[in-house]
Amino acid sequence: MYPPVSRRYLRRTLVKCGECGLGWVGICQRKVTPDVQYLYYECTGRQPLSCGRLTQCGARRGRADRLDAVVWESLCQLLRPPSVLPTLQQSWAEAKPQNLTALTVQQA
Repeated sequence: MYPPVSRRYLRRTLVKCGECGLGWVGICQRKVTPDVQYLYYECTGRQPLSCGRLTQCGARRGRADRLDAVVWESLCQLLRPPSVLPTLQQSWAEAKPQNLTALTVQQA
């Protein structure tokens, strides 16, 4: 798997830290040779001043390739039963008018 050229991580802030509950962001760490880089997700609580906390979160970084594999496998398992897609589509269709109504109220 190649790292994203734009360094846009699909799951940034969607993954929550198990220790402090803040979102994880994507980071790129380069090694001595410039062609070797490692992609990680890291809790925003590791930089306490930027997230408004007094102490640093003790959670370790998670490798992006491993997290991507776990999320992809979970998504595949969720979508395998044929009855899931019509149910998801129906839920989305029912929620869409409510979301549009809420958006109209917010705009007003």
